[in-house]
Amino acid sequence: MTPLRATCSAYGLSGNSSEYKIIVQVFLYKYLNDKFGYEVKRADTDYRDKLRNAEHWEDAYKELTDDEREDLQDFVPEAPRMKTAAPFTARTRARRAPQCCG
Repeated sequence: MTPLRATCSAYGLSGNSSEYKIIVQVFLYKYLNDKFGYEVKRADTDYRDKLRNAEHWEDAYKELTDDEREDLQDFVPEAPRMKTAAPFTARTRARRAPQCCG
């Protein structure tokens, strides 16, 4: 939470409603991503073992083809649908974060 608030502060959003909206959206996305990961690892499919045994399930999911992802999502209808190529993780967030000049 502190790094997220620090980022908001660095971009001038600290203490206003935009900061609250950003924090809520990030936590909602994190919840949906975690729920999706939980459901796909429980799904009774050929991909379950691959996702469960991977050190990071997100990397194993990213390696699936588009057809395999669609097939997997058909087995977990109650899980949120991921529309991006790969789920959002702390590692991808670090790679996508804008670099600030000091």
